[in-house]
Amino acid sequence: MNGSQLDGATINGSACSGNCYTLIDNGLMFAQGRATLTNNYGSADDALLLPLKTQYFDGSDWRLNTFDSCTLFNSGSVIDGSNSLSLNNSGRLIEGQYGAGEGIRAASSTGEGQFSVSYTPPTWLLWDWDGDNVVDNEPTATLTFGAFRGNDNIIYRREDISN
Repeated sequence: MNGSQLDGATINGSACSGNCYTLIDNGLMFAQGRATLTNNYGSADDALLLPLKTQYFDGSDWRLNTFDSCTLFNSGSVIDGSNSLSLNNSGRLIEGQYGAGEGIRAASSTGEGQFSVSYTPPTWLLWDWDGDNVVDNEPTATLTFGAFRGNDNIIYRREDISN
């Protein structure tokens, strides 16, 4: 990035003109980031949450971006290849994830089944999910309606997916 790309920007309350590298080095944290989705499953009769989060790379691993309370989410940015899901809700991420009771919800109009979806985030949150060394892919997930809900005697079970 060169200074001309920042001309006219306001950073930390200061107007930027010309070369702003020193201003950037004195107070702003820049990190590589991406948006992620996680697979979800549940009853065919209920809407499923589409788990969307933002992450940053800390130099060795991807972490939940708890600094991100700015990224907007919108059900209109979900790409449903089947065109049979009813999608709703929009809002703002809080500390890199949905706030309590918020989030994009998907309901199946056809009942049971698996549905592949992707989400189109802002361009700075795209990632190289296909491994071709080009950062141009949206995150994807599978929503499964009508899945076995498990044993009533198990209160909580969690699958840890590190990505």
